[in-house]
Amino acid sequence: MVSFKAALTEDEFNEAAESIKESYTKTDKGHYILNVDPVDGYALEDVKGLKNAYSAERQKNFELKESVKKWGDLNPDQVTEDLEKLSRMKNWRPDEEVEKRIAEMKKEIEEQYKGKINTSVEEKDLAIKDLEKMVKRNAAIEAIRKHEGNPKLLMPIVESKLGVRKTEGGEYITFVLDENGKPAVSLKPDEDHVKAGTLVGDMRNSEDYAQAFKGSELVGSGAEGSGDGGGMPTFRLTEQEARDPRRYRQAKADAEKAGRELEIV
Repeated sequence: MVSFKAALTEDEFNEAAESIKESYTKTDKGHYILNVDPVDGYALEDVKGLKNAYSAERQKNFELKESVKKWGDLNPDQVTEDLEKLSRMKNWRPDEEVEKRIAEMKKEIEEQYKGKINTSVEEKDLAIKDLEKMVKRNAAIEAIRKHEGNPKLLMPIVESKLGVRKTEGGEYITFVLDENGKPAVSLKPDEDHVKAGTLVGDMRNSEDYAQAFKGSELVGSGAEGSGDGGGMPTFRLTEQEARDPRRYRQAKADAEKAGRELEIV
């Protein structure tokens, strides 16, 4: 009985008889396949290919079953519908989410400008302090000049006794402080608190400060400074020395007796 191989290699085909070669056809893979006409379902098939296809289908079926197990008793149609709803809802912004986002944005803005805000507050406080200092100084100068006092001697004293406050109308005004650092109550009917002018006026009439004002009579003995080139004595006090009322009165009296001016250096 003669049998034929379903496929021949290149070498096998070359060694075969010519009558046998006529029954084979070369494939694109280099093999020679036996020419067989199918009859009643019988035919020459690529068994290896069928096996691979069958194996792949079995693996696919297994993976599909494992996938279905994860859903349990869930209805696939219902799951599909729910997923579609979820897809439509992904861009929604419920009130809770909106409030959360607003809070986050507010926090970001606050953190971004926190440093600038703190700096602005500090700069504002410094500006107010400078303004109060200027208002106090101007009030002291005006009061001293009004009573013809010596600014060099009186400015430090008067400024130290003044306070500043802001009125409801936004104006900064000065007032005299009492011994406890509180606004001194005025006895004048037109003043709520003692003003700088009243303070300086009282100083002009006091024995301790009278010599710091023009036209006041000086009493006591003074200190003579070094003589000048003309042989006349020179009377000088430093600004710090002149702040001592007793020393100032003494020096001022000595200068007047000598017909000289007392110099503050």
